[in-house]
Amino acid sequence: MPRLLDNKGITAYTKEDQDSWLEKLQLIIPFIQTFNPTLASFIVAANSIEDESFTIAGLTTEMAIIATPTISIDAGLIMSHAWVSAANTLKIRFQNTTGSNITESAGVWIIIGIKK
Repeated sequence: MPRLLDNKGITAYTKEDQDSWLEKLQLIIPFIQTFNPTLASFIVAANSIEDESFTIAGLTTEMAIIATPTISIDAGLIMSHAWVSAANTLKIRFQNTTGSNITESAGVWIIIGIKK
């Protein structure tokens, strides 16, 4: 199908071309959903690794997760990774490298779910 040129000699696409391109684009880009929940305060025991659970409506077990806090987490607390353990349930693994319990404050996180 020949392309149309606008008055500046630039290719102008027909509506059919645009619709076709958008349909193909939806097949290429995975389903991505973002969440900005306030996660509750939690305690990680001294010298331990713990999985903390949070409820976030809309998460599915078909999603790979990227999670990051919008505030600094306490020194000595390491976030390993995050995953959806069940529908609407986010788990984040933390390691406390100190000899004392760490109480992490509640805060807003950025959660990105990418449908696998």
